[in-house]
Amino acid sequence: TPYLLPAALSDPAQTKWKLVYRDAEAVIYMRHPPAGVPVLNSLEALAGLEAQCSSHIAHTHDAQCANGLADLFDRIGDTGRARKWAAVYEEER
Repeated sequence: TPYLLPAALSDPAQTKWKLVYRDAEAVIYMRHPPAGVPVLNSLEALAGLEAQCSSHIAHTHDAQCANGLADLFDRIGDTGRARKWAAVYEEER
């Protein structure tokens, strides 16, 4: 099951928390980033979740995260990503 907090904080209407880092292992938010810390587009957190799932599948061959991402993206109305992750799940099962 994907963590829902990054998805909730990626909502453009949410302005209190700023995404400052994302990779295949983590997403980091700060309320008040110090000067010099670049703020990323909040939607990059979703790409971070995708990178984490891809890395997990590559290392474990367990695609449950793909099923979870398909559900998450379907719930937030991103049908393209929902279909992509549903197909990954079906392919890896």
